[in-house]
Amino acid sequence: FYIGYDNTLLEAISVSAGDIVENASVNFSTRINSGTISFLFLDETIGEELITKDGILANITFRIIGTSQATVPVAFKEGGAFGDNNMSKITNVKFLDGSVNINLEGDLN
Repeated sequence: FYIGYDNTLLEAISVSAGDIVENASVNFSTRINSGTISFLFLDETIGEELITKDGILANITFRIIGTSQATVPVAFKEGGAFGDNNMSKITNVKFLDGSVNINLEGDLN
């Protein structure tokens, strides 16, 4: 999956696996690029460590580097897919974009 954000206002610091990811050190990987975060879950056992419940897939930590007043979209980009234990694409998935509201008071220095 790919998530985009405005890297003039936010700096992605880290991405960690959420509570629904089994054996994250093996099954979950991420990469932060300028303005894009990519992450992947792949059950390396091909069936023993599948995601089987609703919950958080990934946690993203941002550092605010932008203005004192802004709403920064954090949105899914094209690409990415969900598959079942037979490697068939799951199509009834809803992607919900979000945002970071920056509302800082005073001097940041």
